[in-house]
Amino acid sequence: MTRNISEWCKRADCWTALKGQNIRIVGLDEEPLYDEQQHPVLQVAERAVEYDDDDPEIRRVSAEGWRELVAWGREPGRLPIRDLTWVGSISSNYVGRDRPLTPLQVAKAREIFDRAVDKGFVPSSW
Repeated sequence: MTRNISEWCKRADCWTALKGQNIRIVGLDEEPLYDEQQHPVLQVAERAVEYDDDDPEIRRVSAEGWRELVAWGREPGRLPIRDLTWVGSISSNYVGRDRPLTPLQVAKAREIFDRAVDKGFVPSSW
């Protein structure tokens, strides 16, 4: 017995039954579901090309330095959650494990760091 739809969709019986159906999705052939130029994967690829230069200052920041920025940024009005998440990931998944940052990650880290400094962040352990 299948308990939920996701279990059923994973079963071969489901796909076998679906193959025999003549299904038309209304509106699908009228216009694309998304603009290929707005696709997130393409946008990331374009940004990666823009950021192929190095930033030694950002690459030298320790995991503790990034944690310091996260702690500062948690105060209301300082950094949005997406920036805190990004910096936390850099701290624990890359710098804290001696994994090198990609050029895109370096550029994003620089952007967040500069925004934090503009809002009053003064790094002590950098």
